[in-house]
Amino acid sequence: MSDTAFLEGLNDAVQSLEASLDPGETGAGHPIVFIVGPPRSGTTLLSQVLVAGTNIGYIDNLSARFWDAPATGFALSQEVLGDARQTLFQSTFGRTDMPSDPHEFGRFWREHLGYEDMRQRPPEHERTIDWASLRRTLRRLTTRADRPFMFKLMLGIWHLEAIAREVPEAIFVRVQRDSLDVAASLLEMRKRRHGDIAHWTSLVPMGAERIEDPFDQVAFQVRAIERTIAHGLRDTPPNRIVPIEYVHLCEDPDGALDRIQLAIPSSAPIRRLPLPREGFTASSARSRLSDDESKRLEEAFSRLGHEFS
Repeated sequence: MSDTAFLEGLNDAVQSLEASLDPGETGAGHPIVFIVGPPRSGTTLLSQVLVAGTNIGYIDNLSARFWDAPATGFALSQEVLGDARQTLFQSTFGRTDMPSDPHEFGRFWREHLGYEDMRQRPPEHERTIDWASLRRTLRRLTTRADRPFMFKLMLGIWHLEAIAREVPEAIFVRVQRDSLDVAASLLEMRKRRHGDIAHWTSLVPMGAERIEDPFDQVAFQVRAIERTIAHGLRDTPPNRIVPIEYVHLCEDPDGALDRIQLAIPSSAPIRRLPLPREGFTASSARSRLSDDESKRLEEAFSRLGHEFS
């Protein structure tokens, strides 16, 4: 039996236990902090800062194995790892290594949102999502945790307006980073994953199929995702949105936590923990490009200027 088959069988086997933890639809759940931003913008670092600097609930690398039974997985992780919230503040393109490190929970979101890959779906896809099931599953999880909970959203950015509507306890932390740096980091991700820059990686916005040049692709990818996030949050009340600049996060992680803490209702607060270090180095992916690559990337963003003005 393969590892995947074993985990799928394990998820099936604990379904009755998972169902017994269901709180139903009564009342509002605990606050849920959704971290959003383009890939390579600092969302993983922020999730690690939240894990190390607060007692917020989250999916770690152990509980992530229970994508069909997240409350059960969270309970198991608590039994095995307890409150050992260890992170080295390291990741490989969003993937972390330590058992207690935060996990993106990709399979959970793919199954609940109805995705087989990272490509954005047309608007009518949203009507096929069982929002009641997603809401019930999230509340089951946060009830088990009995505290505010955190997720780093990837596929969910295609549906921010619906998530804000269907999950009224949602708070959105929007990470923003220099667009050229994000695009340069995406090019580096392509090189390290595929050996060249010709292969797409991570989220694929609608309209990307018409673009052939890799530099134009990553420029479009970044701008389209930034626009999608802004559009998806445009009607969300400001008190449910926390903007965080990547550079400021690195310079003052405690300050970033202060802003998030203020957005969480006082009726369900998070408890602060001492961060093991005071600051981080804001990396510049552009500095790792050649002069020619940097020039081509700047030209790609310039060509997109009118379309995304």
